[in-house]
Amino acid sequence: MTILKAGMGVLSKTGRFFITVVILLSACLYIRCSIYSFQETSPFQGSHLYNPYGGNSSGSWSKANFHTHAIAWGRITNGHQTPEEIIDVYKNLGYDILSISNYHNIKEVTGSAMKSIPVYEHGYNIFKTHRLVFEPSRVNFFDLPFFQTTNMKQSVINALANESTCIALNHPVKRNGYPDKDLEKLSGYDLMEVLNHSANSAVKWDVVLSAGKPVWCVGNDDMHNAEKESEVGVCWAMLYDVRDSADITEKLKKGNAYIVKGKKGVSGNALKSLVVKADTMVVKLARPAQTVRFIGQQGVVRQTAAQQDSVAYVFRADDTYIRTEIIDGDDMIYLNPVIRYDGVETPSNYGTATVNIIATMLYRVLVLLISGGVLLLLYRRSFYRLLAALGKIRYRGRRLSWDA
Repeated sequence: MTILKAGMGVLSKTGRFFITVVILLSACLYIRCSIYSFQETSPFQGSHLYNPYGGNSSGSWSKANFHTHAIAWGRITNGHQTPEEIIDVYKNLGYDILSISNYHNIKEVTGSAMKSIPVYEHGYNIFKTHRLVFEPSRVNFFDLPFFQTTNMKQSVINALANESTCIALNHPVKRNGYPDKDLEKLSGYDLMEVLNHSANSAVKWDVVLSAGKPVWCVGNDDMHNAEKESEVGVCWAMLYDVRDSADITEKLKKGNAYIVKGKKGVSGNALKSLVVKADTMVVKLARPAQTVRFIGQQGVVRQTAAQQDSVAYVFRADDTYIRTEIIDGDDMIYLNPVIRYDGVETPSNYGTATVNIIATMLYRVLVLLISGGVLLLLYRRSFYRLLAALGKIRYRGRRLSWDA
């Protein structure tokens, strides 16, 4: 019996120490967040149409994947092959651009004819609220491991944007890591991972676009095991006229790319051009598609066409954006949207959230009070003994009385 009590005492001390470490580390992270004033969202508007493809009809397209996981962190994270093995797999599938995007770890692709830029996946929270960080100056470990409000997510995005050239929100439908109410407000990022091997987030993309946020699509395998056909060569991005690695993020941030779902890196169709003249957009494909859909505000299908390789859509007065989906059996192609704008400033998803200084100070005081209160409850007996030693109270076991 004595041994059992002693064991429980040790367990209790170990548990309290662990909880203390979690509280202190969490407080250090959560207290870094700011409270923001978000601009009211409104649909795209203007008398001009922004075409992210600029009517391209010549030049070459490069096949790219930016989301792959290799062995890292002593095999703690989910990656089954070495970077060299992964490079060989994608090279054999005919890819032109490849990045290794381990969790909080930068591994550049070298010794290959493929173009590459450094990328890592950011996020160690329970709701899989993850991001791809392109061309980072360093790995940033700032994240909120448990709950995340819109303000907290904006704080993380801002911290990452200050140290990189481009940010993508990864698989936003997974575990509802990015609820609609967040996506309607968040800014400071450029891309959304609309397609990967395990998730189609087009419904989330329409939420963002309907809120008037010019966010472009990216498609990736999100590959963890190169031996699984379901994870390799399934989803990718096609970038226009990439001459060297320095062009990659520029093309992505301008929307000069489209995304594909296929098999083994092969799709039965391809975009030749998207041209806008006056209020009409014309999509030309390499071959007739089974179905072409034009999708607008709130994800509503505005027009469909079948068995055509050239399809026109005339913008209506209430159209704020139109994006195009090409369906051929299980293969899919998603184009970036043509959106309304003022014809002056290039649409950007930046600058719509400003720090509310007073609310931020109050929030940070609240974090300190809550953390201190929890620690006080955890160590209340030690605190009472300290007060007793100072002569402020009388404390015997669990009995407590105040001195007159």
